[in-house]
Parts: sequence; structure tokens; C-alpha cells
Amino acid sequence: MAPYIGAESASMLDHLGVKTTILEATGELMPGADPDLRTYLTRCLGRRVDLICDALVTGITQGAGGLRLSYRRDGQDLTLEADAVLMATGRESVRPEGIGATGLSGSGAIMVDTTMGSAIDHVYAPGDINGRSMLFHSAVRQSMVAAHNILAGGQPVDRMNFHGVPYTVFTEPEIAWVGIDQPAALAAGLPVATTRYDYLTDSRAQIYGETDGFIKLVFDTSNGVLLGAQIAGLDAAQVIAPLALAVHAGTTATTLTEMVFPHPMITEGINKAARQFRP
Repeated sequence: MAPYIGAESASMLDHLGVKTTILEATGELMPGADPDLRTYLTRCLGRRVDLICDALVTGITQGAGGLRLSYRRDGQDLTLEADAVLMATGRESVRPEGIGATGLSGSGAIMVDTTMGSAIDHVYAPGDINGRSMLFHSAVRQSMVAAHNILAGGQPVDRMNFHGVPYTVFTEPEIAWVGIDQPAALAAGLPVATTRYDYLTDSRAQIYGETDGFIKLVFDTSNGVLLGAQIAGLDAAQVIAPLALAVHAGTTATTLTEMVFPHPMITEGINKAARQFRP
């Protein structure tokens, strides 16, 4: 989900005084993320930068005054002049030269299980090379899992929980998520209920004057276990951390309801959102 890099860069450059334009091929920013997060970021960032959605870039050429971007939108061929262009259309796993000597054939991402082991018993592939969770903090944990299993002589003494890896987008405002969202859960046939806490009534958000945001929690209705969380707005990248721990540990709505969070912090919203859960 590398398009987040473009959104982050546009947000940063805008604050540095650079006139910035985002050309997004889909109808909203962050395709693949929770629909409410996509709509929120598109709306908020669109207030600050020139955001052109449904724009398919067809070429970049050197023009008289700089770079010229050609793109197609609503059946029209259009152009845009720019001093610099950042392409953030995605990333691919790249295998190191000579890896075929290990017995692994093919190209692209190396398939691994939760032990970080590949199809070859003695070959482990943690990090971006497996393409499962291309984030620094995820790669650190994956490397530890691989190291533990290697030192155990190949025994599966440790496993990676990809479901509990938090994703953060450091735009202003921020968005973050962990686990599964409601549309994905329903598509998978999981019995879920979603609760929501809006920043409008939050003390910390009111203090900072940033009341446009929310916390959403996705619970399994059969046992009350937290399956996922989505956050938009102030402190999102911080608040997702305890929720990632909760998802990893299989924490229930009851536990989150009974947990006392400090005041005045956004984390109070976790408690208040959990109280709304009804199986």
C-alpha cells in the first residue's frame, strides 16, 4: 500500500510552502484501506493540496519550464506542469542476486509461513522480500522470529502475527489501522460489530482544536474479541499501538471497557468505544 508515501510527502511539502498536486488513479486516497479512513483523508488532505482523483497518468516529459505530466480523466487528455515529480505507485519485492543458488526459483516475493521459513528448509525470508507486510517495524519483528527459529535448529519456537501489525500514515491529520475492518470481515463471513468514538466530544481533541477524527473498533460478536481498529485524526499513530497489542493478544471488549485510560488523552476513546459493544 505504498500510495501512503505520496500522501505523506504531499502533506509535508505543503507545510514547507510548496504548491503540491496529487494525481490519484482511484476515486479516493489510500485504496485498500478502510472506506471511512479513505474518505476522511481524501477530504482533509484535499483542503490543503490540489487533489485530482480518477486521474490516470499516461506520461512524464521534459517541458520548456520543467516537467510535464500527461494524464487522462473523464475521457479527456490533460497536462500538468511541475518542477519535480514523485512517483509513489507501489513497491515490489526484489530478490538478491544469486538467490537461485539456495534452490529458490522464480522472481518477486518469496512465499513464507509464519515462522518466516520458505519452501527450502534452511532458507528464511523476513522483511520486504516476502511482500507480506512491507514496513520497517514489521521487518524488525520478522527478523527476530527468523533468528529465534534458526537458533532453535529450525524448530518453530516463534511465529509472526501479521494480523497484529499496525499501519500508520503520517499525513496531517494522521490515520492508522490494525487487523481487519468491517467490510473485509463481512466479506470473509465473520460475525462482527463495529463501534465508534468521535473526537468531537474528546477533551484532548478539544484542547488542541482538532475535533475532526474518530476511533472505530471491530469486534467478533461470538466472543467479544477485538479483530481490528481504525483511527483518524489527532495522535492516530500513537493510539494505534495499544490497539495493536489488544489485537495481538486477543483482548475482549470487556477488558477494554474495564481498562482505565489516562485523562485527557485520546486513548480514553478506546474505553468509550468498547463500552458500546453489544454481542
